[in-house]
Amino acid sequence: MQKLKIFTIQLLIALLLFPLIIWLVIYQPVLVSGKQSVYPPKVDPVVLHSHVKMLSETLPPRIGFEDALKPTVKWIEKQLGQYGETRRQSYQVDGETYHNIIIEFGPETDERIVVGAHYDTDGELPGADDNASGVAGLIELAHLLSTSPPNTHIELVAYTLEEMPHFSTTDMGSYIHAQ
Repeated sequence: MQKLKIFTIQLLIALLLFPLIIWLVIYQPVLVSGKQSVYPPKVDPVVLHSHVKMLSETLPPRIGFEDALKPTVKWIEKQLGQYGETRRQSYQVDGETYHNIIIEFGPETDERIVVGAHYDTDGELPGADDNASGVAGLIELAHLLSTSPPNTHIELVAYTLEEMPHFSTTDMGSYIHAQ
């Protein structure tokens, strides 16, 4: 029980730091003498935890089959859709259709920053440690970017088919997105 509490605390700390680090890299705030520094909008750890819980406990297992992933795709689109227009990058693998979910911020620029996280899991594992936590961070980053639009084009992508047996193949959502 103690190890679970420590793991939960470590996970929450990591989830809080991820959007903050991304925000700092993008905006590179400067402290102004005699004035308060510029801080990013607050990320609510309760909201992050609820995203992880929804993905890892409430939604059905996110194994790499089209029907198994549908509820998760709809949920991610709804969450990201609060902060802007989402689009699907759909593609076929073995006769089934899979979707990367994309939301973009900032003006069209020659430079583009892509931040991705995957939502599928390995088998029926809950996938809380990288899959759900990464997507939770992506959703909260969308929230931050919607309140402070960047000067550079930023694309947030929820990838599919990043686990075995698709890992390290041309079926991976990240591979498809990069083309």
